[in-house]
Amino acid sequence: MSTERDETRAERLDRNWASLLQELRVAQTGVQVLTAFLLTLPFQSKFDELGDGERTLYLATVSCSVLSVVLLIAPVGMHRLLFRRHQLGDLVNMAHRLAIAGLVLSGLWIVGIVALVVFLVVVDKGTVSATEVKAGDCLKELPSSGLVITVDTAPCGEPHTGEIFSVMTMPDGDFPGQFAIEEYQNKCAPELAKYSPDAAADPDVGLFVLYPSEDSWGQGDRIVTCIATTDKPRTGTLKN
Repeated sequence: MSTERDETRAERLDRNWASLLQELRVAQTGVQVLTAFLLTLPFQSKFDELGDGERTLYLATVSCSVLSVVLLIAPVGMHRLLFRRHQLGDLVNMAHRLAIAGLVLSGLWIVGIVALVVFLVVVDKGTVSATEVKAGDCLKELPSSGLVITVDTAPCGEPHTGEIFSVMTMPDGDFPGQFAIEEYQNKCAPELAKYSPDAAADPDVGLFVLYPSEDSWGQGDRIVTCIATTDKPRTGTLKN
């Protein structure tokens, strides 16, 4: 018994094109909505807290997402250009390939979103606000220069390059100027001597200070954080 449809080639192409359009409508809606959501993320305040690795992953994800939108919309534009030329066969074949490529890219950027969420929730769970740390916390690595929003903490029993030994709060008011900031920075050395006399006398232990900038002061930052550093990662606490 034959299972072939009783239809002409033109009817088969019309049916395939109609089915393809229906599939594209379903895919386009979800892809376009999620792409629009991804494009708004850089305008969220928390986006500034992402590290270089997370930003690279985000850019790769958004690139795949935008390209998948283009590929899934392209068959519509092709139809507008070719439908009067009686090239429906070529149109269906090309649209099929574009749809497959668009769906593959959609799968890739969905994987990218999941990877980004897993990285932020599981891998990067040691990241905390720079104003929320306390004496005794250890840092995986020292913050880069510039405005510091977050730091990467680690258990002191694991390799780390910094240990916070004092957190001081400056009084409210107008921004006090660099001289007042430096006065608080100069308090870090005596605080280290109280926290760990051995570390204060160790020439391999350096000091790193986080302090408010004029911009962060306007956002409510009053915290001066004193950090004992070592050139090579170490384990264990300096406190004694």
